[in-house]
Amino acid sequence: QAKKQNAIEKIPAVLYKAIQNLVNLATDEPEHHLALTSLKEEVEHSSRHPIHTAILSMALGRILGMNRSLLAELGLAAVQVASLLSPHPESGECLQVISRLVFTPRINPVRARRILALYGQCQPEPSNQHLFSRIIAVARSYDLLTTRQEGQSVLLPAEALASMSRNPKLDAEIVQIFTKVIGRYPVGSTVRLSTGELAVVLHVHTDLGLADRPVVRVVRDPQGRSPQRVLDLAIDSSRQIVGMCDAVTVGLEDSLGFYR
Repeated sequence: QAKKQNAIEKIPAVLYKAIQNLVNLATDEPEHHLALTSLKEEVEHSSRHPIHTAILSMALGRILGMNRSLLAELGLAAVQVASLLSPHPESGECLQVISRLVFTPRINPVRARRILALYGQCQPEPSNQHLFSRIIAVARSYDLLTTRQEGQSVLLPAEALASMSRNPKLDAEIVQIFTKVIGRYPVGSTVRLSTGELAVVLHVHTDLGLADRPVVRVVRDPQGRSPQRVLDLAIDSSRQIVGMCDAVTVGLEDSLGFYR
């Protein structure tokens, strides 16, 4: 318990630096920022989940017009929520983590927002949550649903987004915005092309009119070969995406490397 409270009060300098680097990516190179979440299987879930939650939260914050300072705050809050709370925390768990902090004289607006982000995760209605908490809840839910964990099935991005849209504990408006941020075929997704090829999404165009025409790398052709060629489907009109695939199900988890 003391360790968890200390994690909220004393944030390592290296974490501040990492979050600031993510702020720079989120504001200057948003496509590369989101691409970081394509790293799924090679890093232990307990380590990658807080960072993925921060990345996705900051992408949402940028779309909502947050400045660099607030994006950094949001990223730190996201890391702490995902690190300190279980995937489906009970109110007692939240209160145990933040109880001592609420009554200390050292509370300032920055720390207060982090506390509210933690506390809001246990509120049954999003209307009762701080904006940070509503954003983090959406980002965290998506990462949990789309990341393979022991004893839990993984959802394809479209399935995860559909599930989230039906979840009354998530802010419906923020889920809608998040869907636009992620794109119809998120970076790192495995897709099947009309030619029978399998490909992984490398880049999503910011133009919503090209949402179904991302840049992809073909990793398997119909003959089972691995050509590893990059195609921009916005230019290559001879191919269309006909569906998404689970990389493990189609036997590609070992060949995608850092693209997954």
